[in-house]
Amino acid sequence: MSQPENLKTQVSNLQSTITDYTLLRPIGKGGYGQVWLARTLTGEHRALKIVHRQNFDEDRHCQREFRGIQAYSPTPTPTSTTQNLIHRDLKPSNILYLEGQPHLADPGLVTEIDRETSLVGTLGYLPPEGPGHPSADCFALGKILYELSTGQPPAAFPRLPEIARTENWPREARCLNQVIQTTCATDPAARYETATHLAEDLTRVPTPRPLHAARTRR
Repeated sequence: MSQPENLKTQVSNLQSTITDYTLLRPIGKGGYGQVWLARTLTGEHRALKIVHRQNFDEDRHCQREFRGIQAYSPTPTPTSTTQNLIHRDLKPSNILYLEGQPHLADPGLVTEIDRETSLVGTLGYLPPEGPGHPSADCFALGKILYELSTGQPPAAFPRLPEIARTENWPREARCLNQVIQTTCATDPAARYETATHLAEDLTRVPTPRPLHAARTRR
């Protein structure tokens, strides 16, 4: 069966049980299911995760995935901490772009802040103290920004490119590095207090306005 025919078969099989969305195409795949680009009855586009019970060894794992989807579904952008939620596994493969906007994937691990949770996450993006609180998500986001700005893997942090030792390193790059260093500090107390402060500093990087990071790390 050709790829277009196989896709048509998948859509036909799934669409018979999913009536509130029109499935357009698959855009991601995880250990427990697929993420599809879908259109609502009102014409809005959504990332729709479809999971099947037979993909889980135990009911509790299936229920954890379902609770995460329930908690996360109203959250359209990667600012879940503003809604008292944490993701617990931020990494490049869990960020999807839909119509040019970033959205978080793998909502099965999303939970409420301060709720007792199991140890989950991905090495290289986990802070020393482990996941389960907003600064841990910020730490992981800092590692992603480190990768994007340096081309280095997260394990290489805090190594910088050779140009960082010269006067040719742009001021914006130095400011962004200061934000990343604060976000990925080993001591949670030395990081940004909230994701809001981190977001504010990211908007200040290309401007002459002082960074929160300069005050946070004193």
